[in-house]
Amino acid sequence: MVQLNAAMEAAQKAATLAPEDPGPWVVMVTAARGLRYEHDEFRPLWEGLVTRAPYHYAGHCQALEYWCVRWASTNKLMMEFAECAARDVPAGSPLAGIYLHALHELTRRSGLSALPSSRAARDLLESVARSLNQVPDKDQRVNRLRHLLAQYLVKARRYDAALEQFRLIGPWCGAEPWTKERDPVAAFDLARGIAAIRARQN
Repeated sequence: MVQLNAAMEAAQKAATLAPEDPGPWVVMVTAARGLRYEHDEFRPLWEGLVTRAPYHYAGHCQALEYWCVRWASTNKLMMEFAECAARDVPAGSPLAGIYLHALHELTRRSGLSALPSSRAARDLLESVARSLNQVPDKDQRVNRLRHLLAQYLVKARRYDAALEQFRLIGPWCGAEPWTKERDPVAAFDLARGIAAIRARQN
């Protein structure tokens, strides 16, 4: 706790020295989680960050952690945060993948049955896919995000979109969610096979 307080104080000082720099605000958002800030205390820090960098990937990931259940928030608030962020990003931003991180956290904590199943949720997944498809291939975050995206598109029965992601991924399956399975290769092949078969049937 002492170190977290020191980090917060150092970040606040840095923010006054470099008012336009989002870096100190990312540190504050991160430290606020460990310091168990109340929601009303956290929100001004978040506003300070996105005012300076509206699509800061690491900052959004840290904020998503704050809003998840394990840090005394709720699944509802976490998903609302992720959905809002994913809808607001410009096309081609990897930040659209924040929605996938939220789904991954949701299923880790509550199981696949907790996945949102509305038409709007399924449409948002395809919107995320379109955005990620415009991110340059050299961005190392994208390929790992595609694995999560492919899995959730299969679960949402958007098989054509899922198959497109599997084609972009290629044969490599050394990423989550497959690596969490007892047999990652079998889990990957099963999901890819379902996408291929059901896409042809549509």
